[in-house]
Amino acid sequence: MIAVAEDLLDRGGFARIGEALRNPDVVRGFEQSIEVAMELYSRERPVGQALLSLAAVDRDASSAAARLNRGRREGMRRLAERMSAQGVLRDDVTVDQAADVLWVVTSFETFAQLYTGRDLPAETVGERLIAMAKRTLCRPDA
Repeated sequence: MIAVAEDLLDRGGFARIGEALRNPDVVRGFEQSIEVAMELYSRERPVGQALLSLAAVDRDASSAAARLNRGRREGMRRLAERMSAQGVLRDDVTVDQAADVLWVVTSFETFAQLYTGRDLPAETVGERLIAMAKRTLCRPDA
C-alpha cells in the first residue's frame, strides 16, 4: 500500500504543489497550490478514495494514508509559519491555528465533500477552499 501511495504522489505530479508553495508571495503560492491540488485530486480521485476507504480496515493502507497526511501536515505548518513571518495572518490567529485550518482545507476528504458530495467542478471547489482559508486566516489586505 505504501508503494501505491508513493506512486500516487509521483504519477499524480504532487511535487507541483510543493513548487507552488515555494512562491515568494505566500498567499499567491497557497492559491497556486490549491489550483494544482484540485486538478490532481480530481484526476486521481478514484485512487485517493480507495486508499482512504481501505485505510479504515487495512493496516498497510492506514500507514500509507498516514504517511501522505504527515507530509501535508508538515507542509501546512511551514506555510502557516511563512504566513506569520510575512504578516499575512490576522492578529487573532496563531501559527498553530493557521496550520490546523490549512491542514483541513487541503485534505482530500474536504475536496471530496465538495467535489462529490456537492457535485461541484474542481475549479469551483478550489475557489471555495481558497476563500474559506483566506477569510479565516488572512488580514483583509493580504
